[in-house]
Amino acid sequence: MSRESTINQIVEAILAERDYYSPGSCESIANEAVIYYKTLMICEDSGIDAAMKYFTGTHDGDEYKRFRMERGIIGGGNE
Repeated sequence: MSRESTINQIVEAILAERDYYSPGSCESIANEAVIYYKTLMICEDSGIDAAMKYFTGTHDGDEYKRFRMERGIIGGGNE
């Protein structure tokens, strides 16, 4: 079973690299990481069909922001 704290650490570490990459690329990578994590969690809870339905659905560039807000991580202008 995956731990949510692990993906939180990964997303925050990715976002901390903003100074080293082109504008927007860290946010894009963090967004993908959250989508993969959510896909994994759905698969564990509801099976691969439900997971792939989520994965192949429409995602915007704010997936990681919503993920961070849901966990109380966003605040203080770090988004």
